[in-house]
Formats: sequence, C-alpha cells, structure tokens
Amino acid sequence: MSTSSDTGAQSPTRELAAIMFSDIAGYTRIMGRDEQEALRMLDAHRAMLTALLPKFNGRLIGEIGDGTLSSFHSATDAVNCAREVQALAEQKRDCRLRIGIHLGDVVFSNDTVLGDGVNVASRLHALAPPGGICISEHVYDEIRNKPGGHARNVGTKRLKNVARPIRVYALENDAETVLRLPSLQSWILSIVGAVLAVAAVAYFIRSPHFLTFQRSMTPIAAIRSLAVLPLQNLSGNQADEYFSEGITDELITDLAQIAPLRVTSRTSVMQFKGTTTSLPEIGRKLRVDAVVEGSVVRIGDRVRVTAQLLETATDRHIWANNFEESSTDILRLQDELARAIAQAIRLELSPTQRARLSKRHQVDPEAYDDYLRGRFFWNARTEESLAKAQDYFQKSLAKDPLFAPAYSGLADAYFYRGYFWGHLAPREAMPLARAAALKAIQLDENSAEGRTSLAMVKFFYDWNFRDSEQEFRQAILLNPNYPTAHHFLAINLVALGHYDDAIAEARKAVEADPLSVPVNNILGETLAETGHIDEAITQFRKTLELDPNNPLVLANIRGCYIAKNQPQKAFEENVKWLIAIGVTAKDIEGVRKVYKESGWLGLCKIDLQTSLARWNKDHWHVDAYSIGSDYAFLGQFDRAFDWFNKCLELRSGTMTWLYLGNDPMLLKLRADPRFAEIERTMEAPLN
Repeated sequence: MSTSSDTGAQSPTRELAAIMFSDIAGYTRIMGRDEQEALRMLDAHRAMLTALLPKFNGRLIGEIGDGTLSSFHSATDAVNCAREVQALAEQKRDCRLRIGIHLGDVVFSNDTVLGDGVNVASRLHALAPPGGICISEHVYDEIRNKPGGHARNVGTKRLKNVARPIRVYALENDAETVLRLPSLQSWILSIVGAVLAVAAVAYFIRSPHFLTFQRSMTPIAAIRSLAVLPLQNLSGNQADEYFSEGITDELITDLAQIAPLRVTSRTSVMQFKGTTTSLPEIGRKLRVDAVVEGSVVRIGDRVRVTAQLLETATDRHIWANNFEESSTDILRLQDELARAIAQAIRLELSPTQRARLSKRHQVDPEAYDDYLRGRFFWNARTEESLAKAQDYFQKSLAKDPLFAPAYSGLADAYFYRGYFWGHLAPREAMPLARAAALKAIQLDENSAEGRTSLAMVKFFYDWNFRDSEQEFRQAILLNPNYPTAHHFLAINLVALGHYDDAIAEARKAVEADPLSVPVNNILGETLAETGHIDEAITQFRKTLELDPNNPLVLANIRGCYIAKNQPQKAFEENVKWLIAIGVTAKDIEGVRKVYKESGWLGLCKIDLQTSLARWNKDHWHVDAYSIGSDYAFLGQFDRAFDWFNKCLELRSGTMTWLYLGNDPMLLKLRADPRFAEIERTMEAPLN
C-alpha cells in the first residue's frame, strides 16, 4: 500500500546486500525518565549516520523510534561504517548504540527493501551489548581475512521469526560481553529487538498522528484468518501488563467484527505470550494464515502501538505500522490500526464495517485504564477477581458514564458472580447484569459483548430460551468470531432440542478459540448431551492435552463412562478427578474402599453429605442443585424435587441444566409429572 502515486515506480530488483540495523541502548527507559534527553540522543544518532553513510557507500532505508536501517553494497563497507559509528558514539559517551549486520538476498522496490537480510539484521542487533556489533556468519566470511576483521564465534542462535539457526559473531571486544550475557538478559534483548524489527519495512510517511512504515511485497496468498499475538509491554513497568493485554483484547475485538476474516480469540493467543515458538508452528496450532505482533508503550499521556503483520507459512513480513495518539484518543488509534490491517490483507470493508471502525468518542484516560484493569481481573474468572473486576468497571463508569464497553464488562461481572463463579444471589446479580447489558446496547448498538451478556441473562435467569437464542444470533452477526456467543448458543440450542445446530455452534467456538480449555470442553459436553458419547470422550481427551489435570474435563469423562454403563472405567476417571482437586492419597484409599463396598451409590451419599455441609454454611444456590441431583441419582425423587423447587425460589441458573442432555437420570426426571410443574414455573414471566 502506498500513499503516493505509482507514476514512475521502478520495477523491483533483487540483489545481495549488507543490511545494518542500529538502535540506542536503553532508549525506552531514557524516554520515560527524560523525554528531551531521549530526543537529543535520537537526533545525535541520526546525525552520525547521515555524516558517515556516504563515506561507506551506504544509504538510510528507514527509521522507527530510535532504530535505523541502512543498506550497503558490501559487507566490508557495512562493518567499517558500524565501527566508525560506534567510535563516534563512544566519544559522545552518553549515546550507546547496538548494531547488527547481515548479508543476504533482498528486494529493492523504490525506497523499500525487504527480504532475509532485513529480518536477520533486525534480530541480531538485540544480541549486541551497548557499544557492540553482532554480525552473521555470512558477514564474517566476507571480512575474516581483511584488516580489522577479528571476531569471536558467539554460537548458533535461534532468532525470533527466523526459521533456521544463525551463527553469530561479535566484533573484537564485543565478544566477551556477548558471551557473558545471562540467558534471561539475552531473552529480554531479543524481545526488544523483535519490536524494533518493524524498521525492516523501509519507506515511511509522516502525519500529525503517527509515523507509518509499509513495504510492498511480492504477491502473497489470500489471508482469511489471523491471530493477534499478545502485544509486548515496553513501558518499563511490569504493573502495566494489564494495559498491553487490554489493547491486545481490543484489537482482537475490532478485527473479529470484519467478516469473512476469521480471528483467533484471546484465550488461545495468550498462550503464546513471551513464547519462543516459531511462527510456522504458531500458525499450525492456531490454524491461521497470518499473525499480528508488536508492542505498546505508554509515556506520559501518549500511547504508541507498534504492529507488524507476518505470513505464518513463509515467515514473511507483509506490513508494519507505528501508531501514536494521546490517551484520550486511544479508541481512534485502535480503529485506525484495525482498518490498516484490513487494508494490508486486501479486505474490502462494507459500509457497515467501515462505520463500526469509524472514529468513536474520546474516552477519559483514567476511565479507559480502569476498564482495562477490570477486563484483566475478569479474565481470571475467580470469585475474588470478579469482585475486583466489578469494582474497576464501576470506577470506569463513574469517570465516563458514556463508555459502553465498561457497561458490558460490568454486565459480565454481575452475570458470572450470580451464575456460577461467584456467591452473589441470582436475584441480586442478574437484574444488575441485565441493566448494564441494556445500557451497553443503548450506547453502542453494535456491541456484540452487550448482546451476549443480555442473552445469557435471558437464558440462565429469565429462562426464555427463544429470546436468548435470538440475542446470541444477533451478537454473532455483529461479531462472527466471538467464541463466547457461539459457546453459549450451543448450550441454548441443546436446551431447545436443536442438537445438530448445537454441535455446529460448539465447533465454531473451537474454531474461533482453538486452544481454550472451556471452549473445547463445551464441544465435548455438547456431543455428550446430544448422545454422541464416544465422540465426546475423544474430544475430552483432546481437551486434556491442553490442561491434563483440569477437574471439570476429568469429571465429564467420568460422566460419559457412567452414561455408557462402564462403572469401573468411570471410577478410574473419578480417581484422576480426586487427584486433580487435591484429595490426599490416604483419602483416595478411603474412597476406593467405599466404592468396593457400596459402588457409585456409596460415593453419591458421600458427595451428598459434602454438598449439604456447604449449603448449611452459606446457602449457595449451586449446592442446592447438586443436592437435588444427588437425591435423584439415589432414586429419592421426592427430596430431589424439593431441592429443585428451592432452586426455583432462588432463581438459580443451574435449573437450565435439567434440559441439557438425555442421560437416564434426566430422562426419568423429565418423565415425572412434577417436572411439568417446574417447566410451567420456569416459563412464567418474571414479576
């Protein structure tokens, strides 16, 4: 993509070139401490290169932040220039540079350079210490017999997004320092180098809002699926992780609304945070054509997001941008970035999609910050973290009452606390969740999250299965890649008896979030509930590959073997479940003894007593359902229905579980005349 006319554009030419990448050591830290000092050093860095490049037949190809990219016709010229640059920088004392050089096949197109030489050089510099120069084996072979060509073999290194290992050499005294770098320090430097690798995209334009780097490439295969890898936090403060994760989430949400693009959801991509997994392997695991990677830096009231798009099959750079805005315009920054990515992969946006990615209202920076903190805690899904999330969403709305995403977040926090993950009473939590979801939709009619939150309230609290289905489908129209909507729609469809459609929705959820344990588990549950027991067991086993000791998945496998009337296999899975929840070996032996003497009925009686003890402690509605289920399993239907009626009084969302599946116990319950009375109560409108 070019912002100027193509008139007079030159045909791309391929040649062997030496590429030098240089940056200022510790620039981000310096910028955080003294912006004026950082800018002075930046000017000094550029001035040195401007003065020295002509002397060595080099030319400046691009620059981003404190990083620069230069090309030379020979490795010798590149190394000699690097030495003089470092010598000049040493005289200045306070300007410490790191330089990487690689000799490789590159393509020049107008003022753009791309290819292997660019990518490797941009990674090599991160291995150099301040004041040092690292070169590849290809460069060393060219200079080894020339004056001043002394270098030490540092070893073979695996560089991020470089398919093959690269043998690295450090020039002269730099070798000692590189060899002494601790592995953790090397890893950190590699991450920083990866962020600055966007300088490889060569030509640039300047605008009031951001500095953009883009490069033309040979034609690429059509990109129909991508993943946004966790953006790296370069703010110099570990406590800002919530901010970089939040920006990642928001970018995923924006891109996920662009049909027909398939965008991998948060849960799956977060597993690659800080990873050394190769790009092709990430592509295989996520089943995507391309990935977006980059970084987030917050300095004062400015936010800078650097992103690059890479083709997973070939590990090729396609595009890169560096966006910068004030904190109040962070929403506009996100929209601009999403539109730029769509344009880079040649997606034609519909008028509706363009409207969704148009400029949104400015947001109070502190409100947005509280919102991101809320989502950070919400993602943990514990009773304590959900309470913290609720608090942060409320703080966000106190500062910006028109910020729709915070209402959606608040709806989710109330819902999860009132449904299963927290101990709020449903009659307290669910009306609050409904009100927040409706407000989110009122402020933003395109809020897929708000629609999904409302649908979950309608299903688990109103027990209005048809209205909830319509809300879920509306959410999916707004965001076809939203796994939560597909996930819960699958449950909704099972309750309605639409089994084939339920399985299809569960599979779509897995497609959107392939490495998510809950999403993979719900596919197994949907298969089991619709009578595909053997397929369900296979899916649960596959899910355990993601989390071998997940108690819920192990319990589901146990349930499948009970449904298959294979009690011994079910008990073996039950032992695995007991180990996963932390039961001691001594207590497990006691369970074995009970099972040997009384079978599953004996174990059910133990579970019943445990649930009764928990109920007597805090009257949690989920325990009431467990007690009813245990009585039903024991054949004591009078007591079972007493407890299910108690769940009705509490308005517990667990009552929907009576509609999910066709195992023998549920069939007996639904055949009992008292179940018809439960149905009538559930279908009655709320007062």
